[in-house]
Amino acid sequence: MFAVAALLRSIPEVLAGKYPVGFDVNAYYPYLILSFPSISAPDLLKAAPLFYGVMWFIQFITGADVFLLLKIAGPVISGILSASFLVFLVKFLKLSLQKATFGTVLLILQPIALRISWDMFRNELGLAFGLVALASLKTNWRQKYVFAGSLGVLAVLAHPLAAVLMFVGGFGLLLSTKLNIERLKIASSFAPSAILFLAAAFVLYFVPPGQSSIITLSADPNGSSHAVLYSAFLVQDGFLGPAHLDAIEHAGLLFFFSFAPILAFVAKGFWYEPTLGAITAWTGLASFSFVLSPILSIPIYWRWEILLIFPFAIYSLKGLDKLGLFKPSRAFARKILIGFFLLLALGYSTGAFSYMGSYGVNSFAPGTMVQGSIRQDQIGASLSSLTWLKSYAPANSMLLSDERFISYTYLTIGSSLRMVVQPGGPPSQNAVSQALAFRPSHLFIIWDSGLSLDGFSTVHSENGISILQYGS
Repeated sequence: MFAVAALLRSIPEVLAGKYPVGFDVNAYYPYLILSFPSISAPDLLKAAPLFYGVMWFIQFITGADVFLLLKIAGPVISGILSASFLVFLVKFLKLSLQKATFGTVLLILQPIALRISWDMFRNELGLAFGLVALASLKTNWRQKYVFAGSLGVLAVLAHPLAAVLMFVGGFGLLLSTKLNIERLKIASSFAPSAILFLAAAFVLYFVPPGQSSIITLSADPNGSSHAVLYSAFLVQDGFLGPAHLDAIEHAGLLFFFSFAPILAFVAKGFWYEPTLGAITAWTGLASFSFVLSPILSIPIYWRWEILLIFPFAIYSLKGLDKLGLFKPSRAFARKILIGFFLLLALGYSTGAFSYMGSYGVNSFAPGTMVQGSIRQDQIGASLSSLTWLKSYAPANSMLLSDERFISYTYLTIGSSLRMVVQPGGPPSQNAVSQALAFRPSHLFIIWDSGLSLDGFSTVHSENGISILQYGS
C-alpha cells in the first residue's frame, strides 16, 4: 500500500518540475522549516512542530534543497498514511487482508484523498499516528498502552485536527469497552497526549506570539483570529460577508464533489461502530456547524469536511461487501470498479481532467494536483523580483502580500525586510492602511501584474509578477 500511494502521489511532483506541488507546501513549509531553530518554545508548541522539526533536521544534516525535500516528503507521507489506514482496518476493525487491501486502495484512489495529500502533510502524519494508536489498543501486545500513548503524543505534535479525531475515536472506544479497568488503561494511555494538547491550546489562546518578520493581519480587524468558536463570515475561509445561503452552497458543493463517486456505497454500508461513529459524528458536526450557527461555528469547516473521506471509505467498503462484491465470482466487477477509480485518480493527479473546478470548491480543492501556491512558470520570476527588491528597498521597508509569497520572501530576503500578510486574496486598501500603521520607511506590494491600488505604482515587473511601491 505504501508503494501504491507513494507512486500515485509522485506523478504530479514529476510533472511539476523543480518545485513541489501544493499550496501550504510552497507558501508556508519552507519558511517554517528553515526558521525552525529561531522559533520560541511557546510558538513551537502551538504550531504542532513535529513535521517542521524532522524536515529541518534532515535539511541540516544533508544540506539538501528544501524544495527537493518537500517533493520527496509528499509521496512518502502519503504512503505512510495509506499503510496506517490498512493497519487500522486489519487490527482495529478486524477485516480480512483482502477487504482491507481493497478498502485502502479505494481510499488512495479518491480525488479528495489525493487533495489531502497535495499539501496537508501534517494532517496526514497526525492521522497516521492516531490510526495506529487506536489500532494498537485492539491488539494483544503486552506494551500496547505505552505504544498507543507514545503515538498519541506524536499525533498531537503533528497536527491538532488529527489529534482531535484520535481523542474522539478513543472516546468511542471507551464507550464500547465494558471493563472498567480497560477503560482506565485506555484513558491513562492518552493522558500525556491530552495534557500536551491542552497545553498547546492554552498557549495558542492566551500567550501572545513572539516577534517575527512576518505580520499576519486578521480578516476581521476587530476580532480575534484564535477564538474557539467564531464567525465563518469574518475570519474563516474567505467568507467576508456573503449571505448565509452562499456559505451553505459552498459547503454543499464541496461535499458533493468530494464524495459523489462513493456516496451511494457509503449510504449502503453505513453501520454503527462506536469509534468510527464518534469520528464520523464529530467530523460531520465540525463540517456543518456554521449552518446551525454561522456566527459561532467550529473553525475551518472545509478541512473537517474533506477528512470525512476516511470514515466514508470504510462505510463504502462495507456497502460494497453488502452488495456481494467480494464473492469469488465478482473478481471482474472488482477490477472494473478499481479501474474506474484509477481513471479518476490519474486524471486528477496528472491534470488530464478534473471535476474539482466548480466555484466554491476550487478554493479548497484545486482543479488538479499539478499546481502550487504560484503558477509553476512564475516561481522563477517571483524569486527574481524579490531578489531585485532586496537590493532596491531602503532600510525599514515593508512588503505587503498574501500567504503565497511568504516562503519565497524569506528564502530570498530573509528577515531584513518585514512582511505584512493579508490572508486570502489581493491586498486591499484596508490592508494597506494597517500596513502603513506600522510606519515603514517604504511600503511595497508583490502581486500578479495588473493589480491597481490607490497610491501605488509599478516599479518592477517580469513574467506576470510585479513589485508596486507606495507613493513612488
